Amino acid sequence: MNNLVQTIIYVLLATAAVVAAVITGAANTSGGDHDQLRIAREEIGKDVFTDFTAANAVELEITTYDEEAARLKSFSVKRDDLGQWVIPSHNDYPADAEQQMSAAASAFSALKIADLIGTETSLHAEFAVIEPNSDTLEVSNTGVGTLITVRDDQGNEYSLIVGNTVSVGNEAGADPRMQKLFYAARRPTDEITFTVDLNMDVFDTDFSKWIENNLLDINGLDLTTIDINDYAIYQTQQGPTLAPRSNSSLSLDETDNIWQLNSMLQYDDQSSEPSVITLTDDEELNSERIDTLKTALENLEIDDVARKPEFLRSDLRASNESLSTPGVISALGQLGLYGDPSTEKDGLMELKSANGEIHVSLKTGVKYILRFGEVDTETAGDETVKRFLFVTTRLDEAIIPQPELSPLPEGPANPAAAEEKDEEATTKPETPANPAAAEEKDEEATAKPETPANPTAAEKKDEEATAKPETPAPDEGCQDEPVATTETPAATVGDTPPQEGEPAEKPVAAPTATEKEDEDKPELAPVQLTPEQLKELRDQITKENERRTQEYEDKLAAARNRVRELNERFEKWYYLIDEKVYNQIHLSNTDLITAKSSALEDIKGLDEGGLDALGLPGLPGIPGLPSPTTPKP
Repeated sequence: MNNLVQTIIYVLLATAAVVAAVITGAANTSGGDHDQLRIAREEIGKDVFTDFTAANAVELEITTYDEEAARLKSFSVKRDDLGQWVIPSHNDYPADAEQQMSAAASAFSALKIADLIGTETSLHAEFAVIEPNSDTLEVSNTGVGTLITVRDDQGNEYSLIVGNTVSVGNEAGADPRMQKLFYAARRPTDEITFTVDLNMDVFDTDFSKWIENNLLDINGLDLTTIDINDYAIYQTQQGPTLAPRSNSSLSLDETDNIWQLNSMLQYDDQSSEPSVITLTDDEELNSERIDTLKTALENLEIDDVARKPEFLRSDLRASNESLSTPGVISALGQLGLYGDPSTEKDGLMELKSANGEIHVSLKTGVKYILRFGEVDTETAGDETVKRFLFVTTRLDEAIIPQPELSPLPEGPANPAAAEEKDEEATTKPETPANPAAAEEKDEEATAKPETPANPTAAEKKDEEATAKPETPAPDEGCQDEPVATTETPAATVGDTPPQEGEPAEKPVAAPTATEKEDEDKPELAPVQLTPEQLKELRDQITKENERRTQEYEDKLAAARNRVRELNERFEKWYYLIDEKVYNQIHLSNTDLITAKSSALEDIKGLDEGGLDALGLPGLPGIPGLPSPTTPKP
């Protein structure tokens, strides 16, 4: 065998070996894929997480990928060291997550593999189960899923990537009513893609779905006063300038349950001079806009929240030192807050908002102050514009009426002291301070009877009175009036005895019927209470006054506590609200006033024919009534 032949043999053997190796490798690979697929199919119907317990869940994190912005977004809820649910992705804002977190954990605990999609990595993009991971993700990636991670109190982590929806039963020709939507999913540690029956609503990343929806916690029926202070603050070369627009004050008439206008001012655009606005006979308050305002306050929802800077106090006051710092002034200006020098007190200055404020008071005595700042520049390009909102509360004592206290009846409050005083008055008659002088005075009164200063004139006056009795004029008086009589002076020691021919006593006119009636009527003596009754009455009135006072004090205390609780809720945060909500709350004078509607305008169904459209007379057109007939001339 020559060298050529040997070379050919070696080449053929090598080629055969390569082919055998390729065939053997392919067979092995096919067997491996087959085994992997077989193992994956064995997982159908089993739990996605075998050792997960819902009751132990303490944190939920949801990561999504925004393809348009090419960035990851993360939302998380967890239980803090104090056992309270907070939202770390939003500066640990308090979450109302007890029920939602329980629902999310329960969904994870009951999750099972419904069916197998495949083991190939190429399926990940097709079914959108690529992991949203900043370390492995590229800008050009599509088919990125939602990563849901739940952590328990032992630090164990359970993650699932959820992708597109998959319709089961359609390809098999099943009845469309029997079709069901599943989600494609996979665990980040596995390449296998499978389907799960999962309610994704409990994994919503909308911030407003995880917090207390009613920010102010206001019942619209409790509103009693509304004060709208509409102004604007502009940046000029001289600094921030406040331009007043209008001031309006409304109060609820609880008797008729209607809102009344207390006062309204409108400021001139150029001079800022105020003018008083009053409603004309053809105008009234716009009850529809007021009701819209009440509803917006009652259901005020926030779109986002941010933590206040450390230099900003809970009552929206800042120190003069902080307001002199350029960085602080710039940060506040972006939010729409400016110091008001006219409010400076104890080194602190109140902050005004760029777009006015509204004050609303409840029957409970709690006053809410809402200040409206600038539009958020970061969300200015979104579909909905968001505006900064700052909320504080304070006590409005004038809303809580002071108690009406009943006066105590006059008299001694202690019956024992009164009885003792009466006994002293009975047993110890009053004696003059100088008994000798009193006796001398009594002797003089007995020895020297009183005589008139001019006896002759007195006698003459008595004779005239006897001879000429006074009688009424013919035209005076009437039958029903008593007859006038002369007054007969009582006899005294020095009177002149009657003369011969005169009666011993002077005649007196007979009493009239009216006088006789009055004499027959018993006189009503004032009710006299015994000391015991008086004390009992005073005690009753005192207890009732104390009850009313205590009730008033309890209302004040409850209002103070409520103000404290609310300020603790608002003190660390400022909020972002939708511009539509802002326009519902922030009303101008033109929003509050509307023209009165006439009775004719309120009648529904009138067309251009006016009253004739009603078919008068006869009211034709009403079902069941005959048409009117035209009367013959």
